[in-house]
Formats: sequence, C-alpha cells, structure tokens
Amino acid sequence: MTIAYEALRTNVKPLVFNDKLNENHLKAMLSVYNLDSKNGTFDILTADGKTAVFSGIAAGKNMMLSVNPVSVNLILTKTGNKVARAKIPVSMMAGATYSILLLPGEGGDPLIYIGQNKTERYTTQ
Repeated sequence: MTIAYEALRTNVKPLVFNDKLNENHLKAMLSVYNLDSKNGTFDILTADGKTAVFSGIAAGKNMMLSVNPVSVNLILTKTGNKVARAKIPVSMMAGATYSILLLPGEGGDPLIYIGQNKTERYTTQ
C-alpha cells in the first residue's frame, strides 16, 4: 500500500493506492503515481515516442507494469500527444520495484521524482 499527498496542507486527504508485489524476480516492477490534479492525464513513452509504457494516467491514479530490468530513457507527454514535456531516465535491476511520482508543478508540467521502493521493518525501538 502506498499513501501519498498531493500537497503539504492540513486539509488535503491522502491518496491510497494498492500496490502489487514483484513476484517475478527476473523482472523489475515500474509504477507511476499521478499526484498532479491540475494538469489532466499523462502518457509515458519510450524516448523515441514509438512505444507507450503507460497511457492515460489520470490524476489520483496509479499504474504498474512488470518490465525487463534495463536502463531506459522515457518521456512524459500529455495524453494523446507525443511532444515530450519531461525526460525520465530510469535504471532498473532485476527483482526491484521503482516508482515515478508526478507531483504538482508550475506551468502545466509536473515535477517528477523517480525512486527505488524500499520496505522498512517496524521496530518498537
């Protein structure tokens, strides 16, 4: 489960996403979370614009995909448009899980954060 906030204000409700586990340790899991409610839907394509990795990522929604563990350059576009609004370099390892967060930005383009997911053990100390 992933819990995210669109903004750092007290009146903002959290967005709760149900995540899949990466059950194929020969692949990597790539997830995208659109936390930008002001700029519509986005697509993520390969850098040449020929292959859609994720299509129609609506605000407040997430998508996941099991992929080959490679280093790849992706681009972010508005849905249905192939003009790159941002570049997304991703380097993945087998068995790992990665997230792309689309955060509210200025000028219609979201801020993008890319990270490898980690699970921390809860301890009482």
